[in-house]
Amino acid sequence: MKILLLIYSSLLVLLAFIPITPTRAYRYALVTGWSDFFEPIKRGFNDSCAKLGAECEIWDAHPDSLVKFNHTWEPAVDRTWCIPIMRHLIERGDIDGFAVKCNTKPDFPPILQEANDAGIPTVVFAGPHIGPYASYIGTNNDDVGRAMARLLKQLRPEGGTYAAVYNGPSSEERALGFIDELEQDNNRDDKAHWVEEPSLNYSAYGWGTITDYKGATALGWDSVDWVIEDILETNLTALVFMYQTPTRHDNFTQVIQRNRWRNTSIISMDGNGNEMDFLARGIVDGLIGQATYDTGVLMPEVLQKIMEEGPESAQPQYITNLLNHNLVPAALPDLEVDQSLLGDLRYIGFTCFGIVALTACICMAWTLTHRDATVVKASQPFFLTMTAGGVLVMAASLIPLSYDDQGQSEISETKAVGICMSIPWLAFCGFSITFSALFAKTWRVNQFFNSNAAYSRIKITEKDVLKPFAALFTLNVIILVCWTVLDPLTYDRKFAPGTDLWNRDIASNGACSSEHTAAYLVPLGIVNFCVLAIACWQAVQARDIKSEFAEAQWIGWTMFSLTQGFLTGIPIVVVAKDIPEAFYLTLTFIIFVLCMVVLLLIFVPKIRMHQRYTKMTPREQKKAMAVSLRQSSSNLAGSSTINNNYSTAFKVDLPSSAGSSSNNNSKKPSLEAKEEEVVGDKPLGGELYKKIDDNESAPSKQSSYADA
Repeated sequence: MKILLLIYSSLLVLLAFIPITPTRAYRYALVTGWSDFFEPIKRGFNDSCAKLGAECEIWDAHPDSLVKFNHTWEPAVDRTWCIPIMRHLIERGDIDGFAVKCNTKPDFPPILQEANDAGIPTVVFAGPHIGPYASYIGTNNDDVGRAMARLLKQLRPEGGTYAAVYNGPSSEERALGFIDELEQDNNRDDKAHWVEEPSLNYSAYGWGTITDYKGATALGWDSVDWVIEDILETNLTALVFMYQTPTRHDNFTQVIQRNRWRNTSIISMDGNGNEMDFLARGIVDGLIGQATYDTGVLMPEVLQKIMEEGPESAQPQYITNLLNHNLVPAALPDLEVDQSLLGDLRYIGFTCFGIVALTACICMAWTLTHRDATVVKASQPFFLTMTAGGVLVMAASLIPLSYDDQGQSEISETKAVGICMSIPWLAFCGFSITFSALFAKTWRVNQFFNSNAAYSRIKITEKDVLKPFAALFTLNVIILVCWTVLDPLTYDRKFAPGTDLWNRDIASNGACSSEHTAAYLVPLGIVNFCVLAIACWQAVQARDIKSEFAEAQWIGWTMFSLTQGFLTGIPIVVVAKDIPEAFYLTLTFIIFVLCMVVLLLIFVPKIRMHQRYTKMTPREQKKAMAVSLRQSSSNLAGSSTINNNYSTAFKVDLPSSAGSSSNNNSKKPSLEAKEEEVVGDKPLGGELYKKIDDNESAPSKQSSYADA
């Protein structure tokens, strides 16, 4: 133990005589401007150095600074005050990093190279950026100009004429962004237009627009006041200063106040004490300022990062935020809210419904009027009436779909739910009625013709058609009831994202919505798609049945038209869901086309066939119906061997008595189809059969079907 204490004491004595060299703090130099604009930069620089434990010194780019190291200003050699200051500090040898503002001067890159060769990194805070430097810290001049343009649009939304005052590369970059942002909507009729004041001769003043800046001469300080007054006398809408120097003239305030009656908006740069005083006194209407304190804070932090981690650790640019200051007018500009109202477009929906309703009523009236006619009886009047009624119910969804609240933000909850939920109720119930009727009727006809009971009477009743309809309709109703009770669609008007330049909402949309819409739409879609698919399949099965009994061909065309409409319409609905007018028109025309296609393709062929049958005698009608039945039965029986490719001349054996059975050994007359046959003196135009003996009776299936 004594030995350990002896060793420990010896180490302490030894350490006491070993000199410890303290770690030197980094020293950074800020070479900056001398106006009050740079004061926040200096404060931020000092605060950041203190936080980092670094030493810092600040040099104003001014002749007085040269006196500190006994330097005599030589304009032809020094070119800019920053150069002799930086050269003095480089030669002094104790500076670890520079932060300078003079890098926009064309003669400045050599001194930056000298610093770089001496191993001293440099960050700059003025642009455009030329010369070798580690990072740029500050604002993006293009962003500054665009912010000034947006501020001007905020103050003067009506548009007008303007003059942009700038001088030097930095302010030119701002002017480029300003003009591009301000004039970008000049090709739109729905936006305000801005143009440069055409009566000004900028180059005569040495200021200028983007187009004539390069040939302009420098503007003397003594002429600033009368030039500004000369510009204001043109009564332009806005005068924008891209840099603060002209506003610092002694007579600037008096010139602006003398011309305030002209209602010219004045926008200037920066937000320091002098500029904020202008804003408070109403000398200027708006300011776009730079976050100068943040710029000062960042410069030592970036230099410290470079010293500790190497030059590659620094980013090329560190962009600071902008400050926006403006006077809020006592009377803000009138606000026009885009409420996305349907307006007169809703009459399109009403007109489409009227056309469908009138057509459906005509079809139902025709069916009831001719319910005892041979063609109508064969197609079943109840089925035709049910199809037209379903179309009418489906088209009725266009009425609530065309609802326009005229911008009213509040309606009763009952009305809000009733308007929205009536749309799926009418649309899906009508669709279900129509296509379940098509399916049920075609299905029973297929059963009739595919029956193996050759001589039995098969009667299709309305009850047979209603059974599958009731099942399909019930499924739709159950889903719709659950939707209505648990999570109903409710109409509500909400403000759309985005505000005007005074933070006021500028657009609103009225729409139906619920929390779990997809949970109900998907099952409804599946159910009704199944109805559609089964109807198509039954139509394919009935493709060989004559048109007096089934509508396979026309149902097929209907399905094709609807599929085409859905394939083109649904993607448009999805894309246009955020554009109320386009969304409404697309849905309206989809429903309208769907309804009209069903009515026209189902009823027009029936009406034409009825007109042809009315030209026949009852006896001829009976024979035509009998032959259609026999051809349908024969086609179904022989479709597998004929491969569905029927020529214009072929032989079909028809039974001489009721039914058509392969086991019937009775004598069967041969029936040869021809391109046209005449019964009496009247051609049947397309109904191909041979004249049957007058005493031949119709098959029992035919008479049973027609009587149903």
